[in-house]
Amino acid sequence: GYAARLKKHLSGDSEAIPFVESMIREARRVERLMDGMVGFLKDSIVRLRREDINDIVEEAVGVFEDEAGAHGIEVVKDLQEGGLPVMADRDQLKIAFDNLIANAIQSMDKGGTLTVSTSKTGKNVVVKVGDSGGGIEPENLKRIFSPFFTTKKRGTGLGLPIASTIVERHLGSIEVDNRAGIGATFIMKFNAVKNGAVGLKG
Repeated sequence: GYAARLKKHLSGDSEAIPFVESMIREARRVERLMDGMVGFLKDSIVRLRREDINDIVEEAVGVFEDEAGAHGIEVVKDLQEGGLPVMADRDQLKIAFDNLIANAIQSMDKGGTLTVSTSKTGKNVVVKVGDSGGGIEPENLKRIFSPFFTTKKRGTGLGLPIASTIVERHLGSIEVDNRAGIGATFIMKFNAVKNGAVGLKG
């Protein structure tokens, strides 16, 4: 609220405008993240609309690009051209992507590569979020989507469970391609939209 009031007092050509707008966007993102945590516990309603998943992914990645750069992490995006329409609750799906990207960055405390890609395979739209953080210990694989389970010094252990729950609410699926010593890639599949209708999962 204070950031919005500050923006009103700045001239249209002020160099501070982009920073104030970033503050407003980030405050709203934090609100959505908190709503996501509450929603995880209260089973909030998913409001589906036709959305281009590339737009949601671009928005999510954009939030973390500065943080990734500060940690020596290269961000590689490979988004399929032409748009990938799905039926989605934009805010909730972005929360899922936010959590997965944040998880990937936290796994690379010594730098690395964050890879985010989108594609269409058959009747599915596929989103992948990968890191080069060394992968997940095999004994922990079965627990990564369990609430409050974490091996990190910081974090609540809710990021991955929230992401998983949101994907499932979208009638999608999520799995992890874990490569010990190399990194982990979370793979999400959603029903593609064709001719204004929701496609069947392949």
